[in-house]
Amino acid sequence: QRELRASEEASRLRRERERQEQVRERKEAMTSERRRALLERQELAKARREESITHVAARARAENQKVEEVAFINKVHAEIKRSADAAEEIENRMSEAAARREQQHERTLLANAARESAATERQNA
Repeated sequence: QRELRASEEASRLRRERERQEQVRERKEAMTSERRRALLERQELAKARREESITHVAARARAENQKVEEVAFINKVHAEIKRSADAAEEIENRMSEAAARREQQHERTLLANAARESAATERQNA
């Protein structure tokens, strides 16, 4: 009977150890599965973050390009305006010079006419 009890006790202890081992294995499997799921979520989040950063960077580059294009257009418009202003200034100077030449020509004609008139009067006198 002592051997029977010892055998039953050994059997009970063995079943208890097996049950504990199964519990430990299930716990390890659950922990491993949680860790795997967490890593998978982290990798997915990382991929989304990188995609978002790439998208934001692309939008920023596009916006920068637009700003540069607007700056270039403004620069070209300013150069065109400066050229137009310079051309207008040149045109004004040329007109003023032509007017001065015309006035000088008229003065010369008047002076010549006055000299001829004076010469004619001297001859007639």
